[in-house]
Amino acid sequence: MSVNLTVDRNITNVIQYQIPNLTLLPSSKQVTRITLNQLKLDIAKLEKYLQEKVEEKTKQEQKALKEKIEKGIQELETIAEKINSLSTEIEALMIQFKEIAVEVNRNYHLIQLPPFLRQIKSDKSKLNCWRPLNIWDVHSSSIPTVVRRGAKFILTVKMVDLFNAERDK
Repeated sequence: MSVNLTVDRNITNVIQYQIPNLTLLPSSKQVTRITLNQLKLDIAKLEKYLQEKVEEKTKQEQKALKEKIEKGIQELETIAEKINSLSTEIEALMIQFKEIAVEVNRNYHLIQLPPFLRQIKSDKSKLNCWRPLNIWDVHSSSIPTVVRRGAKFILTVKMVDLFNAERDK
């Protein structure tokens, strides 16, 4: 931009003065608006990044939980099989125990029988008044067992009918 300046009206020489090309600085409102817009863009980028990280972490946590669940279910299945196997073994031992106890109890009753009653075994009326002691008794005949219904494991008890086992033979 050139400007002609007259220093004196009588001077015929004109002094040329060159004004530098100045870029106008934005006003403070414009600066604030620009800064806010940039901040909004930065915030939007950060929110998107945060959302991606949250989703990534959630997926990792879900994967870890699924692995723990699968491992836990395998352990439960193994333990359930062991409990049920032991329960089957215990049931057989309980039946065997009862069979032996019945036989021993008969002999125990005979040994308790007074000598004069041993000779009159055929007279049931006299034997009915005498009650020998038993060597065994049943208070509970249940064993633990694990039942699976769908995804659920149920730890419960199985009743062992010791007297029905005798009839089944």
